Amino acid sequence: MATTNKLIEAKTLTISTATVTFTSIPATYTDLCLVISARTDTAGEVALICIDFNGDTTDANYATKRLFGAGSGNASSDSSFRSGYSIGAGVSSASGATANTFGNSSCYIPNYAGSTAKSFNVDSVAENNASTAYVFLMAGVWSGTAAITYFSLYPEYGTTFDAGSTFYLYGIKNS
Repeated sequence: MATTNKLIEAKTLTISTATVTFTSIPATYTDLCLVISARTDTAGEVALICIDFNGDTTDANYATKRLFGAGSGNASSDSSFRSGYSIGAGVSSASGATANTFGNSSCYIPNYAGSTAKSFNVDSVAENNASTAYVFLMAGVWSGTAAITYFSLYPEYGTTFDAGSTFYLYGIKNS
């Protein structure tokens, strides 16, 4: 079975932006893949990129397991329901990281058009030319059973994505 990837939409920010939204996602693919290169004005070195599917902001409808490392051998895991900003589509480098570095993330959403809960997984790194840099892996689930037709991305703590951040949404089709 051949797999095809098709770019649904690409966004490159020319100004700082609080929210990036992908709308009118067609239900013609098997899976979705979101590829992000981002930097935010969040204080510190790293910021979570939050996601809301179909406008659902109800914390109890999301759950996640996270594993991350901070470059010094430290690792941490988290297993909880969403609490405001805990569901992520990736991480970005933040204002405290080396200037002009961007975090890179891939968020894979299988069976996004199905009628069951939607799982997703994230592989991400926040770049920083220093002793601390972050690697982030996450598996999550959204309990919504409607097809994902749109979603919004925003940096944690209500800050903005910097100009130059890019967001690519691909449709994956097994044919």
